[in-house]
Amino acid sequence: MENEDNFWHLALVQSPSELGSTLWLELAEMREGKWLAQSNLKLEINESAGVKWDFDIPYCLRLTLDQRGITGDVMAPDGKLMM
Repeated sequence: MENEDNFWHLALVQSPSELGSTLWLELAEMREGKWLAQSNLKLEINESAGVKWDFDIPYCLRLTLDQRGITGDVMAPDGKLMM
């Protein structure tokens, strides 16, 4: 985290029940106090489609930021890369 107004957030999320309780992965940015600020950035790869996660499983979430961009990795308890 750079500060409370500028950071990235990787999360396992679920939509509300009235929207189907769909599970997915989300990588979002807070930039200058504006949430979901990543919408003006170019998405190079979207690997979250089809990724299935379950409740009560201890996943490892990792963010990597470099000159090329930001990457969010999600690993299963056995160390297998899910995303």
